[in-house]
Amino acid sequence: MHQTGNYSSESLLDMIALHLDATYADSNIPREFASCFLKLSLYDEDRMSVCPDANEGGKKQTLSLRYNRVPDILTEGKSGKAWMFCCKWWLRRHFSQNMLTSEISAGDLQLLTYKASCGCHMYGPALDYIVKAYT
Repeated sequence: MHQTGNYSSESLLDMIALHLDATYADSNIPREFASCFLKLSLYDEDRMSVCPDANEGGKKQTLSLRYNRVPDILTEGKSGKAWMFCCKWWLRRHFSQNMLTSEISAGDLQLLTYKASCGCHMYGPALDYIVKAYT
């Protein structure tokens, strides 16, 4: 349904999150989750703000771009509050050092890659799990 456009990325993101609250998934679920985050970040990028900088000393006015990688659904409104709790819990459940070590030793690099992509959208690129997965 999602692939044919009959189910929104936001709804699928919520449903996958509920699924991940109850289980540890193989690489297919994080792949779809990462795909939703990518689509949402592209929507946000399309709506990003372009603001003129101050005109100092007769210099030509330039433009400043500001883009936040974390999708609005994770930070704003009622869904943002729910996601805040989810993100805090997932730091211990899905993005812990023990989980990273276990996934590396299992050799499932696809799972590691998709989870790192999801984590980057949820927490930003400086999360320890993402940094270590990258190296």
